[in-house]
Amino acid sequence: MKSYYTPPQNHQFFQSYYRLTPTLRLMGYLAQVITALAEIGISYRLILSSVAEVFPEYATPVAYFGAIMVTVFLEVGLRRFLPFAFRAVLYRRFSGLHLLISVPVLLITAALIVALGFLSVQGSHEVVRQIAPDPEVIPEDPILLRSEEESEHALQLWRSDSALLEQQYLSLQRGVEARYRPKIVKNPEMAASQAAEISVLQRRKTNALLDAGKRRDDRLAQIATDRREALNRIGEANRTAASVVSARTDRFGGGLAWFTLIALGVFVFS
Repeated sequence: MKSYYTPPQNHQFFQSYYRLTPTLRLMGYLAQVITALAEIGISYRLILSSVAEVFPEYATPVAYFGAIMVTVFLEVGLRRFLPFAFRAVLYRRFSGLHLLISVPVLLITAALIVALGFLSVQGSHEVVRQIAPDPEVIPEDPILLRSEEESEHALQLWRSDSALLEQQYLSLQRGVEARYRPKIVKNPEMAASQAAEISVLQRRKTNALLDAGKRRDDRLAQIATDRREALNRIGEANRTAASVVSARTDRFGGGLAWFTLIALGVFVFS
């Protein structure tokens, strides 16, 4: 089966647009170069990130080879199939033996265009996400470390105060016992007065220890509140930073996707 290309019959129509042909042809080649470069970059990043999880030592060469194969497959396929697809529609090659070729050609062409468009849209966003800088995250470790230090200091202060109170009231009790010792020798009934006074000291000691424990608990509660508020502020700041980076990434990814789609459209039209 041979194809014959004859001169145009509608000379007025041809003369209106023939000067556009060289420019459109050049734009078609440039558009294919742009889409090919985008495909190489997108395919490389996608294959690299996938293979690196399983075979990190072979990730780079496999990514290079895979990116080249994907690009050649798509671009060579479109370069060869697109003209036949357009001619099949233009010349209505849907009868006889032409039908056996036209239908697969149109299906393959549509599949290649859809694959390239999907790769451009999805891959552009993925590539931008991979190469975009991470958001500046405020670490939580300093807050947690300071909180632990303050809590330990509060506990140490409570233990020191408790030990000091124990020592003070022990000294007071020994003073009472020393004061009542000669009195009890002369009058044993004074032992009851000594016991009553020591009981008062014990109650005072207990109250003082309870007050120290309450101050400890209040201080620990305040430290926990301060830690929670600080972590909430850090979390909010980190979420804001992440949302800013995500919005910027979506914006650049969308721009790259639209650019490659426009280049694809120019190539198809040319």
